[in-house]
Amino acid sequence: MDWIVRTRDQRDNRGCERHYDTEHYFISGVKELLENRWQRIVSATLPDGVVLDEEKLRQLIFGLQDVTHPSGSTTQTRSKPLPLRDSPGPALSSHAG
Repeated sequence: MDWIVRTRDQRDNRGCERHYDTEHYFISGVKELLENRWQRIVSATLPDGVVLDEEKLRQLIFGLQDVTHPSGSTTQTRSKPLPLRDSPGPALSSHAG
């Protein structure tokens, strides 16, 4: 099973594709990328073939969802985050795309 994250570097506009062999490393890698101001996540492909953009990936990882209040305002609340199913193991190599 492979979790794949495609990113774009904001400084030089180079693309990169990162492969992770466990959900644990995938989640850790995505969290790190989301905190990196120079890297922008373009998409992530889950092992079942589902492709997520950065917003959907952020919701999946951090368990956030939009809630619309009666007043019409929208806030994000924490729902159940993505569960860890695999034990940690070595991540597959990253390579520029």
